[in-house]
Amino acid sequence: MDFTGTEILFLKHHKIPKEDVFDARNLSLSNGGQKAKEADKHFMLVGQPCRKAGHRLYTRSEHCIQCNPARIAFQTREVTLGYVYIAASIGKQLIKVGVSKDLDDREKKLNAQKLAQCNDWLILKWIK
Repeated sequence: MDFTGTEILFLKHHKIPKEDVFDARNLSLSNGGQKAKEADKHFMLVGQPCRKAGHRLYTRSEHCIQCNPARIAFQTREVTLGYVYIAASIGKQLIKVGVSKDLDDREKKLNAQKLAQCNDWLILKWIK
C-alpha cells in the first residue's frame, strides 16, 4: 500500500500497525468498511479523501481518524473482547455497571481509587 509520509507518521504515533489497514482505495466507503471487517482489519485507506482536510485513513464505520483520532479508541473498543460487569458497594448501597478487559484488575482499581468514596467494591455479576 502506498502511504504518504504523513500517514505513516500518524499510524506510528497512534501505534496502528500498517497491517491493520485495509486497502479500500478502489471501493466505496461502505463497501470498503464491509470488506475491511471481513478481512479483520480495523481501519482502511480510502480513495476518496475526507472533505474537511483530504485525509485517507478511516475507520471501517466510515469516520476519518486523522480529523478525529478519538475514533481510533472507539473502533478498537468496539472489537475488543471484554466483560460487562455489575459491581456493588455494600457499605454505601451503590451499584455500578461498567466494562473491563480484566475483572480482577478493575475491582482492585475501583477500591484503590475509592470510587464514590467506597473501598468495598465487589464485582457481583459479569458477562463476556
